[in-house]
Amino acid sequence: MRVREILNKQLHRFQREGLARHIFQLATGTVFGQAAALLALPVISRLYRPEDYGEFVIFSAVVQIGVVLAAGRYDLAILLPKRDAVAAPTAVTAVGMTILTSVLLGLLAISLMGTGSIDGNLPVIEYAYLIVFAIFAISLSRIFQSWLTRRKRFKNVAWMRIQQLVGAAVLQIFFGVVWGGSASGLFIGFVLSLAIAGFAGALMVYRSGFPLEWAGSSWSISCKKITEVAKRYRQFPVFTVPAGLLNSFAMQSLPLVSAIFFPAAAVGHLGMAQRVGNAPTQLLAQSIGQVVIQHLAENLSHGRSNVDIVVRIV
Repeated sequence: MRVREILNKQLHRFQREGLARHIFQLATGTVFGQAAALLALPVISRLYRPEDYGEFVIFSAVVQIGVVLAAGRYDLAILLPKRDAVAAPTAVTAVGMTILTSVLLGLLAISLMGTGSIDGNLPVIEYAYLIVFAIFAISLSRIFQSWLTRRKRFKNVAWMRIQQLVGAAVLQIFFGVVWGGSASGLFIGFVLSLAIAGFAGALMVYRSGFPLEWAGSSWSISCKKITEVAKRYRQFPVFTVPAGLLNSFAMQSLPLVSAIFFPAAAVGHLGMAQRVGNAPTQLLAQSIGQVVIQHLAENLSHGRSNVDIVVRIV
C-alpha cells in the first residue's frame, strides 16, 4: 500500500509540473513518425536494391557525424539562459556556426567531387553536396527544436518530427516509383524531407515570439552580443564537440567499418536491421530525454536543485 501511495504521489507531481503531458506529446509524435518509417520499409526494400540502401546507410552515417560539428553544440546552450533576450543571440550564434561550417564543408565537397568512392563499393563522395545540405538542414532543425523546447512548445517539436519521418518515407517511395529504384531517390527524398521540416520549424520559431530587441539598432551591437554569447558558452565547442564526435563515431562505426570489408548489399541489410532494432531506444531518448533536459536547464537557470527530478525520472 505504501508503494502505491508513493507512486501516485510522484505521478501527481509529474502531471503538475507538466512532465507527463510533455513526454506524452513528444512520444505521440515520435511513435507516429517511427511507425510510418517502419511501415514504409517493406515498400522501400522492394523499390530499391540492398546495394542502394547500403549507400544510403553510409550517407546517413557520414551526415550524423558531420552534424556534431555543424553548430559547435551551441544549440544545446539555448536552453540554459534565464532570459529569452540571452537565449536568442545564442540561437543566432548556433545558426552562424552552422552556416560557416556548411560553407567549409561545401568547399571540401567541391574538391572531392569526382574523386571516386570511400571504399570502391559505395560512391558516397558523388553525393557530397547532398551530405553538406543534409548536415546544414539537420543542424538548423536541431536549433529550432532547442528553441521550441525552451518555450515548452513540445507539440511543435513533435510535429517537426512527424513531418521529417513521414516526409522521408513518402518522398523516398515516390522517387523510387518515378525513377525506377535509383539510389538517388533515397538521398533526395531524405534531404527534401529535412528541408520541409526545417522550413516548418523556422515558421514555428517565428510564431513562438522570437525576440529581436537584443539586436539593438545597429549591426555592431548585434555582433557584440553574439561575440559575448560565443565566449560565455565556449565550453560547448571545446568540450562537448569532441565528446559528441567520439559518441557519434562509436554509433556509426559499424556501418562505416562494414562498408570497408563487406559489399554494399550487406551494409544495406545491416542498415535495415539497425533501423528496426533502434526504434524503441530512439522513442525513449527522443521523447523523455528532450523534456527532461528542458526541465533540468530551467531549474538550473533559476538556481533550483535537479536532484529531485533526476530521482523521480530514474
